Amino acid sequence: MVKLFFKFSVIENANGESIAILNHNKASAYLVPSEVYENMMEMLDEYYLMKEVEKRLEY
Repeated sequence: MVKLFFKFSVIENANGESIAILNHNKASAYLVPSEVYENMMEMLDEYYLMKEVEKRLEY
């Protein structure tokens, strides 16, 4: 089990930017603002919908 030891001030001071969680100087996770995450999910949904439309138009 991994324990995270950082102050909430790190998130507050990010000013809406993403935060990388490092493990031995390699990014192991990212904290992204909820708005960014929601936009990414919407873009993925649109991409998969577009692919499905293209697939159905081939027939």
